[in-house]
Amino acid sequence: MSNRLIFCLWLTLTLCSYAEAQVGVIKGFVVDEQGKRVPGAQVNWQRIMPKGYVEVYGTIVPSSTSDDQGHFSINGLAEGESYKVYAQKEESYYPDMTVGLYNPKDDASIVTAQTADKATDVTVRLGPKAGRLSWQCKDAITGLPMHPTLSVKRTDSGDGFGGGVGHSFLIPADTDVTLTVEARGYQTWYYPGTADKKQSAPLRVGAGEQKLLEIQLERQK
Repeated sequence: MSNRLIFCLWLTLTLCSYAEAQVGVIKGFVVDEQGKRVPGAQVNWQRIMPKGYVEVYGTIVPSSTSDDQGHFSINGLAEGESYKVYAQKEESYYPDMTVGLYNPKDDASIVTAQTADKATDVTVRLGPKAGRLSWQCKDAITGLPMHPTLSVKRTDSGDGFGGGVGHSFLIPADTDVTLTVEARGYQTWYYPGTADKKQSAPLRVGAGEQKLLEIQLERQK
């Protein structure tokens, strides 16, 4: 075997070993506000980048799901890098904490990825629990169902979102938010049910509360 071939094999093995050593892991448990472990929670993470840099993901945001014991494991991370780790379980009223509407200060568990042999379990807490807003929207004259655009915004920080978001979403609990409903050819609807923005009022729900709105949109004159 030539010296050149031996060197190439050595270099390949060295690079592979180096690459393996750089793979980091974050693992641990998802718990609720009482510290109880939560199965079936979705765990998301974002690498903490140097100032001025942004890590861009594709259409699929990376996530992991906690198992029956509430345990999760995130693999394939950059060893030694720090990550913000969030947990959510929307069916239990725990929202996506990567969204400013629910987490305007971007609070998260900050964890450094370690190699598998050094990684220790961390605790990622859900919450705070939100309320759920559901609605039915109809044309005020015909009664036909409509699919408008809803915009919701916190009054304290201005964080919010809007779009065609189905017929239900979570609202941060015990927080004043504004709610606006729009559809082409119709007057804008403001909560609690007016076309006059000056007569609008904030919406507030409690943790775990379900609120149903019957919305009727008037055609523009």
